[in-house]
Amino acid sequence: ARLAADLARTAKAAAALLEQLDAVETELRSDAPHAPVGVGALTAGVLEREVCSWDRFKSGKKLSSFAGLCPSEDSSGSRHQLGSIDKHGSPRLRYWCQEVVMRLFKYQAGYYVVKWARQRMAGASHGRRKQILVAVARRFLVDWWRLRTGQTTFAELGLVCAKTG
Repeated sequence: ARLAADLARTAKAAAALLEQLDAVETELRSDAPHAPVGVGALTAGVLEREVCSWDRFKSGKKLSSFAGLCPSEDSSGSRHQLGSIDKHGSPRLRYWCQEVVMRLFKYQAGYYVVKWARQRMAGASHGRRKQILVAVARRFLVDWWRLRTGQTTFAELGLVCAKTG
């Protein structure tokens, strides 16, 4: 009887949390900007919330750094070596950018970054493929910044959008 009461209390708490999560997801989807096929309203809404204002970044490099998608660097004199991504910045933004990469490969075959990545991934090792996927995430984030600041269009990037209306 005690276990049943504990389970009933836990189920009630879980139902309340699920209701709150559904409300947040609905809000994110309703505030989301127009997005290409495969990116989705939820992802677009989260990107908007994580960045807050796209205009605060003067370049795509600064945005990539904010997301922690830039390579680390070890330089001295004429020696210059890039390493793995530094992971400084917003882990949530980095997660959502990496999350969208596989959907880009599935739904956006005409996107210039996907074409670029597919050429380089042919015959590449597992480690190299992971590096390329991070590079795709970084390039997508910069392109999304360019879209949100009016510097380019979906068509110029080769992104297909769902028909509205």
